[in-house]
Amino acid sequence: MREINNFEREILRRIIYYHNNGIVSNVASIIDYRLANKDIFLDYKNDLAEIRADMQFYNQGTLEDEVRILTLEIVTVVNLLKDLQNSSYVSLFLEAPLPIQIRYGQLVIGHAFVSATIHDPNIKSLLLDYSLKSILVGQPLVDFVDNDYKTNEQVQADRERAQVISDSKINKRNLYIAVGALVISTILSFWEIHIGIQEVKYGKMQVEQEQNVKLNDSQQKSLEDRLDSTKHLQQQTMKVLESVKESQIKIQNKLKISKGSSTN
Repeated sequence: MREINNFEREILRRIIYYHNNGIVSNVASIIDYRLANKDIFLDYKNDLAEIRADMQFYNQGTLEDEVRILTLEIVTVVNLLKDLQNSSYVSLFLEAPLPIQIRYGQLVIGHAFVSATIHDPNIKSLLLDYSLKSILVGQPLVDFVDNDYKTNEQVQADRERAQVISDSKINKRNLYIAVGALVISTILSFWEIHIGIQEVKYGKMQVEQEQNVKLNDSQQKSLEDRLDSTKHLQQQTMKVLESVKESQIKIQNKLKISKGSSTN
């Protein structure tokens, strides 16, 4: 179904209104609201179509302007009905034989009027052929109006498009989440590497400290060994000195004995 303009939407709303109230509409009934103080007169016997207007509101000049507007709207309505019928949205049919003459609109009977004959054969033919045809509404038209003048296929396409957009947004959100998780994971990885490096450095310092401790213990042992050696040497020296002292005493004693013997 093609795009529908605002005037056509109003016509469709009126068709659906009649349908919902159990009334079978026709062109005469759905354009009645546009015929304030005017009538459309059709003479099927003489193949005549006129627009008549109350003389209290119109003169011949102003009526001609109104005729131009009305004929355009009538063509629009009939073409809309043809398109709806071709799309199987409505069925158009005559419920009864055509009368010899008919008038429809809101011109008060008995009021004086001015009239304008519709000379265009196409417009006249449309009025004579379609004014009294009943409009049988199908469910597709009801759905079309309920769906804001979109076909079921268009509605389905809109839903699929909306789903694609929704999925795209979800995928985009998931991508942001994944990127964020990757960034956080990368930061944590670098932090763990940093902690690992610090632990390695700390471990290395511990090893160095232990090695330093071991080195100090070795030096201390060496120092203790040297002290023991020195102490032992001192003891040996003391022994030597005592031995020398004893030897001197013995020598001195021998000298005394020898000196005493010499005196006797």
